[in-house]
Amino acid sequence: MKMMGRAWSFAFASDVKAAFEYYLKKEDLRRSRVDTSEARGHFYMARHNLLLMKAIDKFNSQKPDDWEVSPDWTITTGYYSMYQAALGLLALRGYTSKDHDATIYALAHLYTQPVGGKILPREALKLLSDGKERYLALDDVKKLADAKGKRSKSSYGYTLSGLEADAKFFIEQAEPFVNLTLEIAGAEGYAFFG
Repeated sequence: MKMMGRAWSFAFASDVKAAFEYYLKKEDLRRSRVDTSEARGHFYMARHNLLLMKAIDKFNSQKPDDWEVSPDWTITTGYYSMYQAALGLLALRGYTSKDHDATIYALAHLYTQPVGGKILPREALKLLSDGKERYLALDDVKKLADAKGKRSKSSYGYTLSGLEADAKFFIEQAEPFVNLTLEIAGAEGYAFFG
């Protein structure tokens, strides 16, 4: 991912902070009040997109009459389930975003736990955990960034060829990502969809 003339890395907290500040200055990210109503709406849309992704995948597998296999829409709905969940977490910290890259960097800045200047992977977070997920790991943020790339390729490409593997990524990764964001919201005292 290129920005401001250099490649950015999710591994280093200093790069993530610089990108976060860049997007704030550019006003692609905005500070607002903590808005649980907005967060609830984003989490609702995340779940809605998950259900739609699963339905499309089911039709893609069963291939009923008059159905055109659509891995591109499995990808699109899977990505937007993850993206809406990310926007939900941002709303809980008092931010809004109008840019996908800005959302990814804000998520990394606001919801990861850096140690020694590096963002921790999931295994390290488990060692520090009290049994409740409170942070995203480097791997989680990278999944969202990878998802954005796969969605762009699917949406702006000119062929469905080769999209099945990307669709499988979303079938495997979207729901755990959304569930993790809801778990983090719950650990912060916000209960959505009891």
